[in-house]
Order: sequence, then structure tokens, then C-alpha cells
Amino acid sequence: MKKLSCSIIGCGRISRRHIDVILESLQKKFKIISVCDIDNSKAKATGKMISVPYFNNMKEMINYQIADIACILTESGNHPNHIVYLSKYYKNIIVEKPLSLNIKDAKQAIHACKKNKCRLFVVKQNRFNPAIVQLKNAIDSKRFKKIFLVTTRVRWTRKQNYYDQAKWRGTKKLDGNVIANQASHHIDLLLWLNGEVKSVFAYSKKSLAKIEMDDTVIAILKFKNNSLGCIEATTATRPVDLEGSISVLGEGGSVEIAGFAVNKIKTWKFINNKISDKKILLEYNENPPNVYGYGHMKFYENIYKSINNKRISSIDGNEGMKSVILLEAINKSLDLKKEINL
Repeated sequence: MKKLSCSIIGCGRISRRHIDVILESLQKKFKIISVCDIDNSKAKATGKMISVPYFNNMKEMINYQIADIACILTESGNHPNHIVYLSKYYKNIIVEKPLSLNIKDAKQAIHACKKNKCRLFVVKQNRFNPAIVQLKNAIDSKRFKKIFLVTTRVRWTRKQNYYDQAKWRGTKKLDGNVIANQASHHIDLLLWLNGEVKSVFAYSKKSLAKIEMDDTVIAILKFKNNSLGCIEATTATRPVDLEGSISVLGEGGSVEIAGFAVNKIKTWKFINNKISDKKILLEYNENPPNVYGYGHMKFYENIYKSINNKRISSIDGNEGMKSVILLEAINKSLDLKKEINL
């Protein structure tokens, strides 16, 4: 199995998570060969920190050396443009969530990758959380029987200094609201676990942050399987992060996975108990120290196997599109103040 080289595009806050995972846990499978950021001070600091060449221009980075994977960790609104440009040169692209802030740009990014025979992977690390894997298995094995309600709550703290650290944060063009940024992974889990959404009605407000977009959103969902759903997302929690959780309620049982990063099993109860339930509560009940969780390592391992074995990935651009479709519908509901059919 070939060791894969990576170039990091975007040296902001999330880049450190990707770099740490590769350098601390996956050195035998990945190597970082360059970093790039339009802010030369960020590029220089990151490049020197991990002893690789740094650039503030993607073309210069490409002329230096093309890696096996381009890791796009730039502002959300710039993801599609960067995918379209880099797909001409790279055979594989990893892009942080969300794939795009709207359907049109997401389609263009996916089309560019298909045209240029470039594989696109969207970061969805929470799918690999041990507790979430067990929940997915329980749903697939019909332990819930008929699911009637799924919810997710993102109650995080992002104070004004967080938004002030980078001009793009909280803007309509590059960030979107709390749903697009902080709750994007949780929306993905709702769709992955419970299927497609039929309609949505949403409310939002600026609670505390002085930003262009809203920092608090609530959305009510109707799923195609006739269940209901609720998304509650805010960055106005004070004084510290409370939770990033998901719950599934069905006629056969109830599960709530909470903690900061959808990792800690809070409730695991079924009408028909299994011996394995006690083991699940003991072995898959973790809570990481921050909202990033532990899933990035398994995310990268999935990509490593997918590229080397030329296998179809379950975290490709089409999967990323599903969250974008719901995101656009939520924003349309906020604008028109009515229920939107997807």
C-alpha cells in the first residue's frame, strides 16, 4: 500500500487538527509535503512548524510539487472554487465541511472533479465515532423498528474574539450561519442515519455575536420515512461548550449520544435487550477533550484504503451534496419565513 503525500491548502484553525492527526498517528500512511495560505505569516508559521515548504500562492505550490492529495481547509465559501481549480492538477481532493454554501457551486465542484477524473472526499469524521458506528448498526438492524423522532443539538461557545480572529467568520459570502459552519457535521449525521428530508421550517436570530449571519438556528424537519426531526444549533452558549449531540427515538428503543463531539453514549435503551448492549455502554462511551473528537484518524484511514484499493468511498462529493441541499432549504425557509419542500 502506497504512502500518500498531502498538500495542506489553508492554514487556519482546523488545519492544526489535520496536521496533528497525520503526524502523530498516521506517519506510515501519509506525509505532508507542503502547505499554502494567502496569509504568508500563517503559511510560514505552519511550514516551519512541520518543516515543509510553504507558499502563499496555489500555483507556486503546484509548480513545486503535486501531492497525491490536496487538502482544502480554506473558508467555507471558497471550497467550490478551490476544488474546481485544484481538480485540474490533483487526482484526489479532501475538502473540509461544508462542500459548499449552495447547491449551484457544489454541482460545479462535483462536475469539475468528474471531468478531470479527480476523486473528491468530504470531511465527515463524526461518522467514524465508535458510538455513532454502533448507533448506525442498531438502525440498520431494525432495533428501533419505526423511528418517529431524531434530533441534534449543537450548543457551543464562540465568543466575539473567535469571529474577530478571521474576517470571513460570520459572513454570508464565506461562512454562512451556525448551521453551515458549526452544525454541518451534525446535519450530515441526521441524513446518514435517518434518510432524506421532505420539508423544513426554520427560525434564527443573532443572540450574542456581532456578525452578519445568525448565531442561533432552530429547524423542524419532516423526513421521507414520516419521522420528524429537530436541529438546534447555537454558538451563543455561555460560558463554555455544552454538547454536540444526536438522539434517535423509535418504537423499539431510544438512544442519545452526547458529549462535546457526538462521542459519549448518554442513553442506550431498547425494549428487546441484547447481551452486547452492556459491552457497548462500557467500550464505546468516550468523551474527547474538545469538539473535534477522535474521528479524523479513521476518516484518513478510510481515504487511505479507498485510494490504494481504488474503492468507492462513502464520503464522496455526492454524500457532501446531501447536506448542502438541506442547508440551502433551511436558508430559504429563513428568508421566506415558510416551510420549504426539498
